[in-house]
Amino acid sequence: MDKMMFLKSAFETHESPIVIGDTDYTVLFMNEAAGKYYSKFGGKSIEGRSLRPFITDEWFSQLDMCMEWFKESVDNNTVFSSHKEEENHDVYVCAVRDDEKNLIGFCVRHNCRTPESGKPYDID
Repeated sequence: MDKMMFLKSAFETHESPIVIGDTDYTVLFMNEAAGKYYSKFGGKSIEGRSLRPFITDEWFSQLDMCMEWFKESVDNNTVFSSHKEEENHDVYVCAVRDDEKNLIGFCVRHNCRTPESGKPYDID
């Protein structure tokens, strides 16, 4: 059974943007929501490419500071980045670590603050 297929599928079904990159700032994966959200930068076409040309110097500096903080301790794993008022999303930069807890990359994820209005398990 291919675990990567399951992980990719789980990320793809997430309604909020998720971007995963390595320690060289290469974008390894963007879910469909991230592709749409970051379409002005090329969306999913930037997978496999360095993130550097697509972000401002300020954002790159902030991402680099997060990565350095992640390296300081295996307990340093999540940084609040910003709140996007127009989408009511909080944005986080998270450490991606291997089985030995070595830093191997980062994940930028959006968390929606808007409460769900549907009924639980309403599938009819």
